[in-house]
Parts: sequence; C-alpha cells; structure tokens
Amino acid sequence: MAPIFKKGAQPNGKLCDSFGGHAQEEHLIGFRSVPVFDISQTEGKELPEVCQRLVQEGFDLDLQLFKEAANFIGFYVEEISIGDGSNGDCTHAIKRIRIEESNSSAQKCKTMAHELTHAILHENFHDRALAELEAESAAFLICNEIGIDSSTYSFGYLATWAGGHENASILIKSSANRIRDAATKILEIMNKDSKDSVNESWSECQAECFKAA
Repeated sequence: MAPIFKKGAQPNGKLCDSFGGHAQEEHLIGFRSVPVFDISQTEGKELPEVCQRLVQEGFDLDLQLFKEAANFIGFYVEEISIGDGSNGDCTHAIKRIRIEESNSSAQKCKTMAHELTHAILHENFHDRALAELEAESAAFLICNEIGIDSSTYSFGYLATWAGGHENASILIKSSANRIRDAATKILEIMNKDSKDSVNESWSECQAECFKAA
C-alpha cells in the first residue's frame, strides 16, 4: 500500500501552484494499492552473499579433533539442525557448543574454531562486535593452519562487524595478542604445532580486517 496525499488550501482559499509564494501543506487522505515484487519474481544474477559458506568436504578427522578440544575445556558439542539460519552458537551457562549439521565438514570446522574462541575468551564479555571480530579472526588463523581457506566467509564476516565499529582497526590491533593466543591454544589442544604459522596468517588477517574497517 502507498499513501495518498492532498495539497491543502492556502489562507485565500486557493491552492498554491508550484511557483506560488506560499508553502503548500499536504494531508494524508488514504492509501492505494501498488504492485510489489518478491525476489523470486525477479530475473538476473543472484545477489552476492557477504559471507559464503564453505563447501569443501574431507575434514571429518579435523572436526573430531575440534569436538575433543571442546570436551577438553569442559564443553559438549551438539551437531543438529539449528533452524534459525545460523551456523552455530556457544552457550557458556550450560557449556554447550552447537553446529549446523547440514553444513560441509569445512564449514563445521570453521564454526567450531569460531565457537571455541568464544568459549575461551568471551564468558561475561559484553562487547558483541569485538567478540565476533576476535572469534572470526582466530577461526581464520586456525583454519589456515589445518588447510581450510575460510577467506570467502571470514573476510566478509569481519567486514560486517568491523563496519559497526568506528575504531575497528584500533580494537582489532588491541586484541591481537588475545586472538593469537586463543588460536594457538586451540591448535595446541588439537596437537597442532602452530605458533610460527599462526603469526604468518595473522599478517594476512590484519591486512584484510583493516581494509574492511
């Protein structure tokens, strides 16, 4: 529905034309039907997604290591149909991590890396945007170490949250040690020798984060 407006009369009883000296007033007098289109009725290329879910398979062994890492720090993992469009979540109160069962093994691993970082860093943490920046930055570092290129997802995700922070680059820099320490800790629990390669991946992650910010 679209609104219908009618120009009101001026003090002399006449409507002011477009060149008149009096400001015209418009009054809402009703609504009228107008055509609208659902996206399914349109043609052309699909709109690009900011975050593209990973589709690679073959990382089931790594996924198991992530689950064992969660158990090691006192969390249990549910691989279920979440149903709200999200890939996963972390609930500190009940020590639970959930991941979407329909995703590829690569996406599940990336989500586990993200949620494990939340588990380690963000209990009673109240800055949501910074928490997401830290978790996804660490997830990128971890995925890079185990051979998963998560850039098509991670950099879009980071750009989304960085755009919400006026001083995003400053905040990311201030979190550098926390991000690297969390990534290194998770990889160590998974028995991955990681420190040097995490530092190398961090340089790439920083460049993309600051570009987005």
